[in-house]
Amino acid sequence: MMSISLQTAVCWMLIVSFYANIAEAQVPAVCSDNESLTNKKCCPDPSEDGTAGECSSNNNRGTCVDVSTICYTNYEEDSTPEIRLNWPTHYFTQMCKCNEHYGGYDCSECKFGWGGDNCDMKLPLRTRSSITAKTPAEWTKYNDQLKIAKNTNSRYVILVPINDSDLSTAIVRNITVLDLFSWIHEFSAKTNQDYLESGSANDYAHESAGFPTWHRLYLLMLEREIQLAVDDPTFSLSYWDWTNFEGQSDWIDLIFNDQKLGGYTENGAVTGDYYGPEQWQTVCWFKDPNNGSTCDPEDTRGIYPLIRCPINPSCTAAEGLFPKEQDASRALYNYNVWRDTSGDEPYAVFNKYAKRSFGNALEGFDANPDDDIYPFDPRLTTVTIANINLTRYLHNTGHIIVGIGDFTTDLSSGEAGTMGSVGASPNDPIFYNHHTMIDCLLEKWLLNNTDKPYVGPEGERQFAGHGAGDCIVPFMPLYTNNDMYQTADNFGYSCDLRDFPPPSEPKSGTAHQLSCSNCVLTMLSVAMVLFATFAY
Repeated sequence: MMSISLQTAVCWMLIVSFYANIAEAQVPAVCSDNESLTNKKCCPDPSEDGTAGECSSNNNRGTCVDVSTICYTNYEEDSTPEIRLNWPTHYFTQMCKCNEHYGGYDCSECKFGWGGDNCDMKLPLRTRSSITAKTPAEWTKYNDQLKIAKNTNSRYVILVPINDSDLSTAIVRNITVLDLFSWIHEFSAKTNQDYLESGSANDYAHESAGFPTWHRLYLLMLEREIQLAVDDPTFSLSYWDWTNFEGQSDWIDLIFNDQKLGGYTENGAVTGDYYGPEQWQTVCWFKDPNNGSTCDPEDTRGIYPLIRCPINPSCTAAEGLFPKEQDASRALYNYNVWRDTSGDEPYAVFNKYAKRSFGNALEGFDANPDDDIYPFDPRLTTVTIANINLTRYLHNTGHIIVGIGDFTTDLSSGEAGTMGSVGASPNDPIFYNHHTMIDCLLEKWLLNNTDKPYVGPEGERQFAGHGAGDCIVPFMPLYTNNDMYQTADNFGYSCDLRDFPPPSEPKSGTAHQLSCSNCVLTMLSVAMVLFATFAY
């Protein structure tokens, strides 16, 4: 059994912590011309003859405005640019602000959940359902639609810089719909440059208040772009309810076989007609920190195939370690505030150590390990960092199980699979279903806590992107975290995930004790590996 040292853990964290100070970007293709980039203005006219006007203003659908009227853009800049800071001002200072229920980067569309020529018709709610409930015919349709989206060019392009200070000289790369969303995640998940200076910062999508809202917008935008690619406005993502897997030995076959999301070989390589290496190539997967921080989708395509459970292909090491019903209940009922900063340091912070934070619990960081009602599985024992006891579960555990397959491996070897890499994880289609499950749990919490405001690190540069009024990086059109902090019916969908029971009486925790002889020896190794495993 291998353990991992603190030094190795820190090295692994640095491997995935690229500086984001190079002017790469994803922008609407219509705003990738020299004039738009030079003038820093993306207010397109959607009509071919110019009659709609900028932002469809002649139809009273929108107006071209200074982005500071939409987003908080007052973070202090310094000599080393952080291009995601004050999003999107490093690219555009003028963009469209749409009226009423109009939407899109040119206001020619409707906002999520609205339809009709004038966007005044509330659409029937789309239902996000369980992926394990799909019939064979539904699996075929779903896989066919993802295949189309994987091979259809997006409405957005990637700017690959030649001269960091001049976006107009950048190479414009077309990118497919699904590859775009792999790129978006990799770009947002690069560590905030302030991290190495303060030691307490995060990235723009994880480890702070905006994790749930960032991923909610990500899924909504992903669905919208897939709907357009496959010409099906009813397309909806499905959730993967891992809380149903306790005691099931055939959980892999429920989703991971050649007829579903692909099987995989002894070395973890995914197989099948849809997701094998010839059919499904990854992008933006860096295992070597010297590969640089800019992801050119052309240069990174197909370097690695999809890989699952590379350390233990049978994933037997993960048996019983999927998040359980009581883990979901723990997050839903133990944390009735988005974030409580009233306590003493180091808990009164906006990073993963905040002690009373639903967002942290949902992401899988829990600083309250002792709980008689919802005890943790001892294999998910706590690790102490700077005198803080921290347990990882829920969202983080799903990535560890599929992306690694083993809880005692030295990750510095670079052997993590697709879901075990912060940048690469969206390349695996199970990522969509895993995060749809996380969003369903978010929805349950929002429905039960409608009076609780979004609490973010307002104006704190090291947590930029996570403030209530910060625009969510790197999406266009622009949405703030507050915009996404609403129940799903406001965005035109619902989730049919089952309810989870509230606490009733203290439990002994014996149902979660391991029936094995080496559990005590395993605990320290597990703790250190969980420390070394970053947020996804």
